[in-house]
Amino acid sequence: MIDRPSVLVIYSAGATATKWLTEVLNQLPDVVCFHALRSNLFTESRAEDLAQDALVSGLYRMAECSLFSKTFAAVHSHSFISDDTNFEEYRGQKLAMFRHPLYRIHSLFTHHFEVSGRQLTNGNVYKSLENLILNEKRVKDGYKKQEDILMNFFRTSVNTLRSDMLNYVKTKESERLVFERMFDSPDYLHQRLTPYLPTESSIALKDQLNRRLKAPTNQHSRKNYKSPDEIFNDWPGPLKTFFLTALNDVGVEHCTMMYRSLGYDISSPLQQYFAA
Repeated sequence: MIDRPSVLVIYSAGATATKWLTEVLNQLPDVVCFHALRSNLFTESRAEDLAQDALVSGLYRMAECSLFSKTFAAVHSHSFISDDTNFEEYRGQKLAMFRHPLYRIHSLFTHHFEVSGRQLTNGNVYKSLENLILNEKRVKDGYKKQEDILMNFFRTSVNTLRSDMLNYVKTKESERLVFERMFDSPDYLHQRLTPYLPTESSIALKDQLNRRLKAPTNQHSRKNYKSPDEIFNDWPGPLKTFFLTALNDVGVEHCTMMYRSLGYDISSPLQQYFAA
């Protein structure tokens, strides 16, 4: 008798330790987990995006071909849950990962800025951006370079807020993984994942989490060195404006209520900004 889903899909817009979680799941005896699987593994072309229903049905077919001896999982293949994905038909289960939006946007944007090859000013992305904006106003095509970076921040903000909203309304409380709670105690993640794992994997998961979360090299267990207010205050004026525009596009009231229910407060930096 199969005592678990055949397919497990965990959604995330990024910057939520998805690689770490994939590594944890792949150490379990009855789980095969893919990270950022976004194209068909069985075709030569990797250019075509993998639709969500194709992902779920493909994972199910792999489970079927393994004689349902394992659960097949995918983490961070898509940012948000689509309306037309039929989990019940394929014995599937969905989960969604959440993180404080200011931390997530900060992490995603700084990563993009750093990998773009631009030199940092005193190691600070936002000081570098301010200098870039000032300097590139004086050079040819400077506005375009500045605009590209600012639009990347805006797209990152919109994608983060919209993905969180879509995932929130399409999940139950028990189907949400809150990033900050994942590293407070091994019990939280174990309790969230156990209902969807075979018995042996559930036991192995507790051991994996105990070992990894107590390891001195576990970077995710470190507390954020800045508060959300401090991160927001670090942003140059154009970034604050773009974030507020994205928030308004998705819905300020709905976002505020959603994040509050997840344990996040986004009202303080907004009040500071409007009071300035």
